Amino acid sequence: MFGLIYKDMNLSERKKAYNSNITYGAINEFVLDYLRDNTADNKKQLVQNELKNAIAYKIDDILENNIDSPITISKPTLNNEYSYLKANAFVRRLKGTQFVKTQIQENNENYDYIIDTNKKSVKLTKKGILKVEEEYEIHNYNNRLNKDIDFYINNALFVHNFTKKDIDYKVENGKINILNKNYMNLQQAIEAKEHLLITPENKIVAKISYRNYLAMYKKIDRLKSRKYNKKEIFINYNKILKDKIDIVYKKRKEILFSDNIKKDILKLINSLCTTTANNYFKNINLSKTKIELLQRFKILNNKNLNLLEFEKKLYNLTNAQYKKTEEIIGKYKLRNLEKEWFLKQIDEKWLKYQEKAEKINKEDYKETEYKLKVDKIFSDYIEEIRESAVKDLLFAKK
Repeated sequence: MFGLIYKDMNLSERKKAYNSNITYGAINEFVLDYLRDNTADNKKQLVQNELKNAIAYKIDDILENNIDSPITISKPTLNNEYSYLKANAFVRRLKGTQFVKTQIQENNENYDYIIDTNKKSVKLTKKGILKVEEEYEIHNYNNRLNKDIDFYINNALFVHNFTKKDIDYKVENGKINILNKNYMNLQQAIEAKEHLLITPENKIVAKISYRNYLAMYKKIDRLKSRKYNKKEIFINYNKILKDKIDIVYKKRKEILFSDNIKKDILKLINSLCTTTANNYFKNINLSKTKIELLQRFKILNNKNLNLLEFEKKLYNLTNAQYKKTEEIIGKYKLRNLEKEWFLKQIDEKWLKYQEKAEKINKEDYKETEYKLKVDKIFSDYIEEIRESAVKDLLFAKK
């Protein structure tokens, strides 16, 4: 039984093709399906099976010139039209002033924001922040959970104070044509400013190089090659990075198929308690999140307990808080929120991790030194997810 993968196939056709004994297709299509599978929102969207053996035909150009070229996929973000329009309408009501070095501008009671033309930046004053908190019905504008509001407000302030029609952009047939390349990422904010239809946004959610994708196969053979006589293709891939890819995507699929996401979340939160307690007793600098966690439970300066007692107390306090969060949100709703949150965290932070790891030139280090550097970045990646679990879920509100 044979299957064929090609562009513009629907989901059921792709599944059927991949369930064949042999599946034909262009390498680009296989890579894109691999990335889609590893960023899927539910298990029904998965199409590929385990990558076992492959026969490569006429891929010399990829092997020679493009093997490290990243293949990326993007997904449309949520419809943010309302957020852009609301921020635009709000900032129009604010009053700004030019930055003056001799004045303490952030405390200026007469203005809502300060414009720094030299740095090309706009900053809210305390008065402006209070207005935002009132408008959006939030208690702390600077809280990490309000970063989206901060994003829309800052973009709106910037386009109103620094972008000029017919110089930085033009309006043509009801659409924005951006002339200043530095402002390409401000399209939606400019559209809101000009009262136009907001263009849907796309965001890169995953990427992988041909080299790392081909390395996923147990064996690859070459069929008819112009320059190479060897039958088997040897991909000199970065094993250390490939191992990390395996770990991340395996864990992601576990989360996707998990019927007990609560267990995974508690494991994250409790492992953060362990690292927090260890860092605290070893006098290692605590991150802002760890300090906030200890402050919230009023045990930041509690030196009366030993390490095990301190860790146990922190476990008990966090688990009690988790139960409260369950009561506030509701168990079923929280489980759905947790799975959605976990998948999003893995995807977003994984992209950042890849970018950092790829910037390290493997040739500059011995293999053991290189591995240590990559492992350190990877442990930071895991720690970021742990800390986000505390900030976003442990103290989540309805």
